[in-house]
Amino acid sequence: FDGIDDYVFINDLATGGELTNGMAFTFNAWFLTDGTLEGGISSSIIFSMHTASGGNLLRIGLDRRQNYGSIFYSDGDTGDQNLGSGNWNDQVWHHLAITRPAGSGGQLLTAYIDGEEVGSLSNADPDFNTASKASIAMEYDGGNTPTDHWSGKLDETMIWDVQLEQSEIQSLMYSLPSGDEAGLIAYWKFDENDGGTTVIDHSINGYHG
Repeated sequence: FDGIDDYVFINDLATGGELTNGMAFTFNAWFLTDGTLEGGISSSIIFSMHTASGGNLLRIGLDRRQNYGSIFYSDGDTGDQNLGSGNWNDQVWHHLAITRPAGSGGQLLTAYIDGEEVGSLSNADPDFNTASKASIAMEYDGGNTPTDHWSGKLDETMIWDVQLEQSEIQSLMYSLPSGDEAGLIAYWKFDENDGGTTVIDHSINGYHG
């Protein structure tokens, strides 16, 4: 992803009914930054969900401001937050996982880097029910123009409808799913080499981008 105009639309994920308010979820992905510095906390997005008009519902990325490099998370209840005290804008591959248990209202969200817990928030409650748009490597930020593109590489990106345990997250770092596991909503391998523009979802749901 070049940080300028490379991204993936997965709007069918937003409207497919798999993601609902109050559900448990896990988002996990491998990422590699190119070391680019940004001016804002939310300027480098890995995954996002929005309303039809581009209103922010859920955003996950990296805070690439000078002297930061921590995980960025935001939903309607938490606001814009940093997770972890490390600087992972270091041009090294890292594994990211973010989990939340089932429950109405704010719940404990936990972030892991390379299989180790790095931070948490007590009030995570993304509004999936009003989502019309979902994307990888960018967001809309209140409008209909893609912005805040990811600059670097992404790999083995997954969404689950369960809160994975730390041991399960560590296992997924090196033992990849087959695609038909219980709870696996979407799984993008990013291993397409045909020169096309479609990113294949290797889960049974077919949320191709």
